[in-house]
Amino acid sequence: MVIAKARLSSLLSSISYHQQHNVMKNTITAALIGLSVLLCTAFTAPNAVTPPDTRSGELPTVFLIGEYTEAFDKLSAEYNYQLYDACDQDLSKAFSKWTVMMLDIQQAAEAQGIDIRGVRLWLKVFWAKDGSIQHIAYFLKPNSRNIETRKLTAFLTAFANNYVFPLEATQKYSHYASASFPIYVRRDANSGPNAGTN
Repeated sequence: MVIAKARLSSLLSSISYHQQHNVMKNTITAALIGLSVLLCTAFTAPNAVTPPDTRSGELPTVFLIGEYTEAFDKLSAEYNYQLYDACDQDLSKAFSKWTVMMLDIQQAAEAQGIDIRGVRLWLKVFWAKDGSIQHIAYFLKPNSRNIETRKLTAFLTAFANNYVFPLEATQKYSHYASASFPIYVRRDANSGPNAGTN
């Protein structure tokens, strides 16, 4: 760098002001072009991060949102009947049923020795008409406790394969919501979960 600076300095002292201006202008232009080529190459290089929708084959029961973008979009369109609709547009009923499932996930995790306390995520669940879970797509929120996604996916897959949601509907349905564990509600034998009660 020092040698290049000395050469540029000696070159500039031997030419006129107008020529010096052109040399500096060309040097700066060349540096900017080089920098822009470097930046473009860095963002389009073959070993740069590729979009996650490179997977093919059958959609797994549980997957991360963003892994199978096209399949997730198709699934969402196919399951356009919502939990709210399946609950006869009764928001209280839909919330109660969703909360029961979150409690069941929490209890299953505890029974298997999987610590999901502090886990915060976005969940989209796809159910068959009989309430069996067809797919779960999820994405950990930035403020979630760190948990290995491979382990969480395996747990949710086992849960989905053995769980039947307590709601039968006239068509398959889905629900997209946020979940934070632990869930602080208790079950009431007559009306489902009661938030804020002990």
